[in-house]
Parts: sequence; structure tokens; C-alpha cells
Amino acid sequence: RNIFSIALTLLDPGPSVPSFAEPDLANGNMFLATLRIQGNTNRLQVSIMTQEGQSGTLNAFVFTKVSPKVCHLVENKILPLSLHRSVPIPKELDPAEPYCQVSMQGSFGLAQMHSWITTCFPSMPPKVPEGDSVRFDFESTYTHARVSVQYSKGEATFRSCNLSALATIKDLVSKAAASSKVKLDVKPPPVIDENAVTRMLTLLHPKLHKLLKLKEDVRFIEALHELSNGTGDDSAHSFLSPDLQNVLKRADELRAEHTNNAKHISFLEHVLEQLFIDRFKFRSINVKHRVSEVHALVDKYSWEALLTLFAVTATPTPAS
Repeated sequence: RNIFSIALTLLDPGPSVPSFAEPDLANGNMFLATLRIQGNTNRLQVSIMTQEGQSGTLNAFVFTKVSPKVCHLVENKILPLSLHRSVPIPKELDPAEPYCQVSMQGSFGLAQMHSWITTCFPSMPPKVPEGDSVRFDFESTYTHARVSVQYSKGEATFRSCNLSALATIKDLVSKAAASSKVKLDVKPPPVIDENAVTRMLTLLHPKLHKLLKLKEDVRFIEALHELSNGTGDDSAHSFLSPDLQNVLKRADELRAEHTNNAKHISFLEHVLEQLFIDRFKFRSINVKHRVSEVHALVDKYSWEALLTLFAVTATPTPAS
């Protein structure tokens, strides 16, 4: 059971038989699934996909098979930037790595800012490290985009090419400060490097291109089998292009990869949608009424169309 506002997707239920209930919004439950274990299985591992930007709690109620019946509650906190992991801090910034920057000033203390940041990222130490200034670096396990957070008494700076990560930190820290009645200002104004926006799109492009290519290949498999009379004889489809012949040879492999492909495309579409909103949010432009353009882009995808949608200067198509 998932509590609060975060949406979850079950990718692999393992050896269990899953059944799902409609989200119970009145009680704050966005995800409710029952996993029934069959046979003599006494261990279960499942794969769940979550979107960043929201927080929640994933509660797993584990019931024993034997009597007396016992229920064990396993509680998992899901933080807004849960797909990020802590990485070593480089000795100096890579000049080839463009980034955007959000700075904050206010009457907060070092420990106070540290407590706010721990609500954003996993694996943060509960206690403030020694020193007048603290820095942590994180990397997205999905895109490998880095996020750098540095703060001291009264000042904090956040850097990344991922505007959605910066927007999430900015919103969460601002809300926490308001809740604690601490004065906080975003100043100087955020620095948006257009090269950083392009860099983020470059990280996303190969992933989306691969998913959409897989979707297209699987759609062709049955038709290609019919064209080759389903004989499995290589000579029967020698008239096909090398790419289509390769699709037929890898048919079983492609079908296996395609099992959760629609879910991954939906996930990446949401990432693009949020990045699109945040990209223009930093320009003080509301584009929520234009999110349908993101869905249209995914339906008819190209690198050039992606750059046009995000109002980025055209650059060569990155390697897929």
C-alpha cells in the first residue's frame, strides 16, 4: 500500500500473482496491490517503479502461511528525489559539464538547511558534517545527471543540468522554510544555462529512442512472420532489409524486452512532461496547458522536434 501522493508502477511481481485495487484517494492511497504466493515459495522480490517529484510511504503487509497468522509491516519511505544516489565530490567542476544554478539566502542555520535537504535525497547522514560549509553530490540512477548541493549558515546553492531536480529542491526547501517561519529568498535569480538544458535532453534522447524503436520492432514481428510464410527459413525472407531480418532473428528476445516497454515509455513521457513544465517555469511561463504537445512528440518522435518543443538551439543528433 502506498500512502500520500506518489504514483507507483509494479514492473515485476516475481513468482506472485498480483491483483490491484483502484486508488483510494480519500485515504491518500495511490497504489494498492495484493501479491499471492503460490507453492512452497517463502521469499519474494518485486520491482517497483516510482516517479520523482513527490514523496510517500510504501507499506508492505506480510502475512505468514502458518498458524497463528501474523502480519509484519515493512515501511519504506520514498523521498522526492528517490532515484538519486550519493557520489564522491569531484576536486573541481568539469568545465565541459554545463549546469543551471539556484541560490537561496535567508535566516536559516546550517543544521536547519541540512534537515530540509534530508527530506529530498536518500542516503543523507542524519547529522550535519563538521565545518562551516557542507557539500553533497548526487547522481540520477536513471539519467546519470549530477546534482550538487552546497550550503552554509544563511546561504545555499544548488547546481544541475536537470531543471526538474532543481525545481523540486527549490519547492521543498521553500515550503519547509515557510512551515518553520524562516525567512528565505531565492537570490540572486536562477542561472539557466541553455547548454545545460540541451545536455539534459541529450541524456534522455537515447533512452526514449531505444524504447520507441523496440515498440516499432515488436509491432513488425507478426507481419514479418507472415511475409516469410512462418517457415523460419532464412531464404524465405532474404528479400527483407538487413534491419528487418535482424528483427525476425531476435523476435523472442525483443518480445521479452517489450514486456514492460509501455510502462517505461509512460515513465519517460512523464519525465519529459515535468521537465517541459519546469524548463519554462524558471522563465516564469506557465505551459501546463501545453503538456499535450509532449504526448504528441512521443507519438511522432524526433530529436529535432524535441529541441523545438523545449525551445533549444538545434544541435546534431546524439548517438542512440
